[in-house]
Amino acid sequence: MTWLWMDTRLRDDPMMGKARSMAAMISSSLAPLGLATYAACWSAEYGTDGFLPLSSTDYWDQSPNQEIIDCLVRAGVWVPQENPIGFRIARWGDVWGEETADKERVKERKRIQARERQAKRRECQRAAVAAEGVSS
Repeated sequence: MTWLWMDTRLRDDPMMGKARSMAAMISSSLAPLGLATYAACWSAEYGTDGFLPLSSTDYWDQSPNQEIIDCLVRAGVWVPQENPIGFRIARWGDVWGEETADKERVKERKRIQARERQAKRRECQRAAVAAEGVSS
């Protein structure tokens, strides 16, 4: 499982406010926040560092979502990218968290956690063996 670190103030971010205002005319004003969060989760899961290739947006790149995407782009939440074609999530590390943005840091943290779990497991096994020897 991959975790997405997210600034809880995203809901009050000026760019998101602008996107919500635009979207209120076509749908729910929370739609941009939902789509932006969905896309950030996708990017975190697949380790794309905030890049959303056009092939990945096919799932949500359909009406009325296209209008929501347009709001996110006009508000500066997503930035169109030509090579490769897709979108870049603006301020990936600032808004979605450095822990999410830095793949190497996330991998290292996972390695450390795995080592700590293994050390704890071995310690428990040694304690069990020692307790067995005492009771014999």
